[in-house]
Amino acid sequence: MITQCAIFTSEKELFELTGLNHNELWDNGFDLDDWDIGFCCDKKLNPKKEFWLLNQMKNYCCGYKMIEYQGFYYYIVYHS
Repeated sequence: MITQCAIFTSEKELFELTGLNHNELWDNGFDLDDWDIGFCCDKKLNPKKEFWLLNQMKNYCCGYKMIEYQGFYYYIVYHS
């Protein structure tokens, strides 16, 4: 069960969550090109239980990427 979730819509908000600057975000696998929104969870989403949400991110955007960093899971949704 997810007990903590945060939404971020800017690199500044992502910095506040991770403490990483622009270059450090890239170095840790955060792809900052053409993204719209992201969210961070303390547990990895279970594809069977969260199928609808993951499917929407794939169908109505151009997909998403999950990055695990310091025990949190960051999901970034891309538009192109």
